[in-house]
Amino acid sequence: MTYFVTVAVAFLLELLVLALGITYRAELAEILHSELLAGLRQHLSATGGLALAWDHIQRQFDCCGVDSYRDWLAVRSGPNRPAVPEACCRPHVDSTECIQNPHPSNWRSTGCFEMIYIWFLERLHVLGLTALAVAFVQLFGLVSSMMLYCTIGYKRRRMYTYKSYDCTS
Repeated sequence: MTYFVTVAVAFLLELLVLALGITYRAELAEILHSELLAGLRQHLSATGGLALAWDHIQRQFDCCGVDSYRDWLAVRSGPNRPAVPEACCRPHVDSTECIQNPHPSNWRSTGCFEMIYIWFLERLHVLGLTALAVAFVQLFGLVSSMMLYCTIGYKRRRMYTYKSYDCTS
């Protein structure tokens, strides 16, 4: 019975997370957008992981900034500072040319938020199919454990009941 209760609670928690994810999907997109903007602002002071992560994201997703390259222009203004990071340069443009002669035609025009959101939505069906398979296995485990529990209970009750015989005849 403990196994049944544990699997049932896990199943209900998964349903709750699914319902919350569907309900607050728009809020999750807003949180992703605001966190990307915060990470972009922190990129200037970061020399390690965050800067490398932003460079990798911009190259991997062929994007620049959160909404567009204009995000970098708002954050990176100042003398002796390139308008956008080198990772924003288009692949066919020489990186030194891109940094020394800043022009929007040399930069990737699509924002990273849009590209990451599309990437997530494209892979959402894999997540859904995986959740469906896990739910099927859990339901099978719930039914099986309840059947086993009922069968064992029935056999235990039957084992301790004795048939009475009339010894006088």
